[in-house]
Amino acid sequence: MDQSKLRQRIGTRADLIIGDAKENLAALNFDGRPLGAVMFDLDYYTSTRDALPVLTGNHTLPRMWCYLDDIDGYPENCYVDAIGVRAAVSDFNRQSSDNQVSRVYCFQGLAPEEWHARIYACHRLAHPDYNRCPERGKHQLPLE
Repeated sequence: MDQSKLRQRIGTRADLIIGDAKENLAALNFDGRPLGAVMFDLDYYTSTRDALPVLTGNHTLPRMWCYLDDIDGYPENCYVDAIGVRAAVSDFNRQSSDNQVSRVYCFQGLAPEEWHARIYACHRLAHPDYNRCPERGKHQLPLE
């Protein structure tokens, strides 16, 4: 991978963090910017386990999109829930009932794309804004 080309392509729209998840995420400064989406390409249980806590800080939105690579793949990889990235997500969910990462089901009925199975969401159930409807006005009926 050509990191300089990738950084140039991303520009200021996102932060590209490459390296040890535990070290890099501990040093990450959000500068008041909320975290609304994370693309995890970590391959292993330990790196995923070490990275998932980034979803629990004060810098997060109540709901965040997550892309999780390496949760499915070739038959020879024989992915199951008890190993790798899937196991790290399960362990994360067991640690706190207030922070839950799960597959999203908004793609059902659409033409299937390979990446649909890798889209998850983190719900911060105890977030102060969690009970605000994310679709403003859509579910509000006029009183008159």
